[in-house]
Amino acid sequence: MPVRAGRDTTGTGHSADGPWDGPRALRRQDLGPGKWGPTPRSRPHAPEHAYDIYLVLLDIKSWDREVYQRVTGRPLQPTLDFARHLADLGKDVWVRFVLVPGLTDGEENVAGVASFAASLGNVSRVDVLPFHKLGAAKYEALGERFELTDTPTPTREQVATARAIFAAEGLHAV
Repeated sequence: MPVRAGRDTTGTGHSADGPWDGPRALRRQDLGPGKWGPTPRSRPHAPEHAYDIYLVLLDIKSWDREVYQRVTGRPLQPTLDFARHLADLGKDVWVRFVLVPGLTDGEENVAGVASFAASLGNVSRVDVLPFHKLGAAKYEALGERFELTDTPTPTREQVATARAIFAAEGLHAV
């Protein structure tokens, strides 16, 4: 969903229909200064989407392809390809990594994401996001089962370990 502040527009969003399609959506609708609203959704992997963007918040849920597929319902490869394309264009990227105990917290998994992010050369920040259950009520409201009900939130030590793995690759992890 785009939000305008001054000259800049921030676009976020992802659903089962796919991610927000970025600048193309903004060109299709005139929101006017300071206004925001929903946009159509489509896959942003076409190269022309990246030219008008100067910062991308890129979620990499897991380095393990099976876990990624299970968590997102989509293959990992298009995300990696899009990340490489952004690197080729020299676009600034912040990687977002959700730390889920028993699912994405394995050191090998974290190290895989960290190594890949460092190899790009355009990742200026990594947000290690501790898993939480704030969205559980949405599943209940939709009549769906929240699969991570019994999953604990990560400890401070687990979060610090993950951040240290990213930092060891030369990345600014917060």
